[in-house]
Amino acid sequence: MKLSRKEIKPHLKNHIPHRLNLLLSYSMMQNKLSNIEYKFRNNINFCMIEMSMVSARMFIEFLGFYVDPDNQLKSKTNPKKDDVNLDSFDIEPIAVEKINKADQGILIKMYRTANKSVAHLTSSDGDYKIFEKRENMAIILRLLDENLYKKLGIEFPIDIDLFVQDDSYYWSYSEYSK
Repeated sequence: MKLSRKEIKPHLKNHIPHRLNLLLSYSMMQNKLSNIEYKFRNNINFCMIEMSMVSARMFIEFLGFYVDPDNQLKSKTNPKKDDVNLDSFDIEPIAVEKINKADQGILIKMYRTANKSVAHLTSSDGDYKIFEKRENMAIILRLLDENLYKKLGIEFPIDIDLFVQDDSYYWSYSEYSK
């Protein structure tokens, strides 16, 4: 689905940053919930980790990928008519080969975990812990920055290096969107 100039701005200013907030919620907040009563903390953690999973899968597909039955990261060649992806911004898809194998492995684990844990009811949960590590979330952030924001000449809303290096760094969509 190609976006008109009028449609691009709300995606870059609102839709994508809002989903970035959802993606990063668990990795940013897991250490900040220690003062909340245990029974509530677990419920909040589960909600945040599932938001992160769904958002990771959404961004992986937005970037033009999916994971095939052989557990390989592949280019998604036939998105649905209403899917918004890089092509919607007139940006060429990313070749899978341009992503190093280690990062591909993490993206595959994220995608599979989201499928097993949230998108489908299965007997396997996948690897929740992959969503705890900020450096894993940074793979998606860097791909978005390099392949969307920089190509459009727009500053990425998150300081990725600071996000990875400083556990106290907190980014909020509500502050960004003001």
